[in-house]
Amino acid sequence: GQLNPLQKSIWLGKIADGKKHRIRVEVVPRGLFGSKENSIFEYARQVVLDEDILSIIDFTQAVLDLAENVNDDQLSEALFALTEDFLSKIHVPRSTPEYLSYIPYNPEAKPEVEKIWNPPSIPRVEGFETPFKENLLKHFGDFREEVEKLGEIWPNSGKMIFVGHSHIDYAWLWPISETKRKLIRTFSNALLLMEKHRDFIFTQSSAQMYEDVKETDGDLYSRISKAIESGRWEIVGGTWIEFDSNVPSMGSLVRQFFYGQKFFEEEFGKRSKVLWLPDIFGFSYVLPQIAKESGIDLLVTTKLSWNESNEFPYDICIWRGIDGSEILYYSFNNPDGGYNSEISAKAILGTWKNHRQKHLSDEILVSFGYGDGGGGPSDEMVRKIYAFEKLPAIPKIRMGSVEEFRKDLMENLQGKEIPVWDGELYLELHRGTYTSASRVKKYHREAEKNLEALETLNAILNGDLQSEIDEKWKVVLRNEAHDILPGTSINEVHSQAEEELRDVSEWAKRKMEEIFPGSERSEWITVFNPSLIEREIRFQLDEPLVLERDGRVLKPVRTFDGKYLYSSNERIGQIGFAKFRIVGKEKIDSHPVSDEPTLENEFLKVKVNEDGGFMVYSKIHSREAFKSPARLWLFKNVPYYWDNWDIDVNFEKEGFPLEAKSVEVVEENDIRKVVLIRYEFDGSTLDEYLSLENGRDVLDIHFKVDWHTRRALLKLVFDLNVLSRKALFDIDGGYIERSTTRNTNFEKARFEVPHHRWISVSQNGFGVAIFNDSKYGSSVNFNKVGLSLIKAGIFPDFFTDEGEHEFRCGVFVHSGDVDEVIKRSEDFRRDLYVFRGRLEGKDEKFEISGGMFNLLALKKTTEGTLLRFVEVAGRSGKAEIALPRKLRVFRSNVLEDKLEDLGESSKLLIDYEPFKMYTFIFS
Repeated sequence: GQLNPLQKSIWLGKIADGKKHRIRVEVVPRGLFGSKENSIFEYARQVVLDEDILSIIDFTQAVLDLAENVNDDQLSEALFALTEDFLSKIHVPRSTPEYLSYIPYNPEAKPEVEKIWNPPSIPRVEGFETPFKENLLKHFGDFREEVEKLGEIWPNSGKMIFVGHSHIDYAWLWPISETKRKLIRTFSNALLLMEKHRDFIFTQSSAQMYEDVKETDGDLYSRISKAIESGRWEIVGGTWIEFDSNVPSMGSLVRQFFYGQKFFEEEFGKRSKVLWLPDIFGFSYVLPQIAKESGIDLLVTTKLSWNESNEFPYDICIWRGIDGSEILYYSFNNPDGGYNSEISAKAILGTWKNHRQKHLSDEILVSFGYGDGGGGPSDEMVRKIYAFEKLPAIPKIRMGSVEEFRKDLMENLQGKEIPVWDGELYLELHRGTYTSASRVKKYHREAEKNLEALETLNAILNGDLQSEIDEKWKVVLRNEAHDILPGTSINEVHSQAEEELRDVSEWAKRKMEEIFPGSERSEWITVFNPSLIEREIRFQLDEPLVLERDGRVLKPVRTFDGKYLYSSNERIGQIGFAKFRIVGKEKIDSHPVSDEPTLENEFLKVKVNEDGGFMVYSKIHSREAFKSPARLWLFKNVPYYWDNWDIDVNFEKEGFPLEAKSVEVVEENDIRKVVLIRYEFDGSTLDEYLSLENGRDVLDIHFKVDWHTRRALLKLVFDLNVLSRKALFDIDGGYIERSTTRNTNFEKARFEVPHHRWISVSQNGFGVAIFNDSKYGSSVNFNKVGLSLIKAGIFPDFFTDEGEHEFRCGVFVHSGDVDEVIKRSEDFRRDLYVFRGRLEGKDEKFEISGGMFNLLALKKTTEGTLLRFVEVAGRSGKAEIALPRKLRVFRSNVLEDKLEDLGESSKLLIDYEPFKMYTFIFS
């Protein structure tokens, strides 16, 4: 059990067996939310509670609580009158010795007696006198009967299921190591309550937490397993962790469900049908498709009730995703604790009042219990539920499970017209979470990218690394927890996340290099394209090698930072290789550079001003991309409350463009020209490299930053020469269209929005796209696009983003064709991999023709090779998948179940639909 300021007693009935027991006490010098504490126990006592007296107290308190909160004066007066009548009939012995002995149990009188100069010595009473108790029970029986009779005048309305729960942020104001201790304490409490109260059911999400308990306390884990088997403990969520859904790639989100559901199935023989995400900071448009394929048909949350500007219109609706997949959405708005509900009249009456669709279902679900180390539900909470059960004018309440509620809700909705929400579930709050802790997000993106590439290589080369890759994915997934990846935890958490994600990324690169034998002695260089999009050959090496391929020689140029750049107009096919033989090595000096800070090739002309602003002219369209120069802007950002979470709604009023300290050409050769723009401001320095290569129509912008500025938001702002009321934002599994206007309150609330690889604003025949490699927040106000680069708050991590950063973005002028935007962004964001050595043997080649797809996974499974991809251009059509040889083909899903046997073939023809995900297993 656990003692803390919220739970001050532990039930010892389990060990009241006449035997000796040893009690181990584990203490933490921190408060529930990470604050330093110096408090000690005032006292520790072993007491025997009179259950009869306790039930009288609970019921009477519940009646008074209802009387104070019910919105009915007549009922309130009736409840007060009955209570007053009951209490007036109770005679508490008032002789001085007896009264003094009751003082420790009188919360009103005890402080008064003890605060004087020399308080009296207070004896302890061992129990109540029998006549007193008999008299009390008699009058209480009459009181309870009269209160329950009021239900004839004020009947119950609706039904409410209370489910025991403890929302534990996997890391937040404490490190993960402390979370693991919180889990042990909280889960032990839950099991203890089950033994005392036969109706109590506890529900808990997150496979990661169960795995932690399995590793740290095998006995506790065994007891949890038995409770799950008996139906007293419920697993919900079906995911590895309660994840952030804005920043992870679609492939990562799929793996959240895959590893989560598989863990629950293997450990407990169950899968969850409920996606339990009460606290995440917005819900990606791609989630319904993934959830539905995972066997989930209901999302439970409370978070959209936090909206600061506009109410989300529904508590119950069908949520339709980007591809048309639908799941049910349910939310409750509890004014007394939210998803960590108290058991009170305020919670019961307020949540029922806030339930806006009683015509669809008169039963609501509320989770109760202290979260984040508070120990979960308490004995007092359970007793209060029993006390409220038969009170008038409130919903009929009971304890139950989320699955019970799900089944009831589905039944209640049969034959009814349910509203549909087609779009993302945007949270009008916590918009800074797309940008805070930029290094965590950068390392996360690199870990995703490198694990995907290794997984693909392992599959097509028939390797044996998949089990190790699985474990590394779990490291990535746990760092997607909704206070780690969003950047809203303490510094220790962010530092650990950076280290873990960087280690995963380096491990994946190291394993890829080991696949290629020969190492530095090899006469070969192999370039690997892990994408489903054909790519131009462009890469860097640390040495000036002369390479030859099919009789054509490829020589490098020396870059400004001492590396060697190779570029060719030849292409590498999807999931393909290009092999180069090393034919020599030569000394290559840097080319002399000019003083003119203008970049130009056959596609673009980029003019850089002395202040650092730059203009981009498209030669293809004979038109400027911007109305005024693109500039770096620094904004003061002091949110009202949630510092690292939020961007202040008025941030645009308190910003200014940065003035460059210097502008100089640092590289100019046969392949490209690079201009360095240097800034110094408020303790920080920033180097911005503009680079334009011959034969390329994308301007590359590379940043190296040493950041030491607090409570500031850095944006790169583009004043686009485009007239459009809509902008397209990549969300990895397709794109979403959002308004560029701020006509309505809903549009105004979306002053900062999440995205992935690109943003595109276009009119008929002309558009501009902004690419990035690891940035997820942006603002679009008519024709002004602001890409958020760094957001540095001070709470809970004072040093958020302090130190060095490196990231890239790009500018692509196009003709309004989304296919071209997708192709260029893929080329920009997903690097080619370069290895010293040559593959031995033949690789398993997979190619997809006839559509625009993003590869989500190509991996080995126990059943064969799995291929998963998603249509990303919003188009229907026919596609052909060329297989390496004749294979048996099965249609599958997110959980890698074989759904349909498609027979044997060396190619697979499919009819694809917009933004639809497809999974096949080949064996």
